Amino acid sequence: MTDEPPEKPDRIEVWGRRIGRTISYILLIVLVIYLYRTYIAP
Repeated sequence: MTDEPPEKPDRIEVWGRRIGRTISYILLIVLVIYLYRTYIAP
C-alpha cells in the first residue's frame, strides 16, 4: 500500500458519468410513458 492520496478524476470521466446518468434518466422516463400509454391508458 502507498500513502499517496487518491487521484482526482479526469474531467472526461466526470462528464462521461454525467452524460450517461442523464441519458439513463431520459430513457427511464420514456419507458415509463411508453408502458403507461401501452398498458394503462385506453
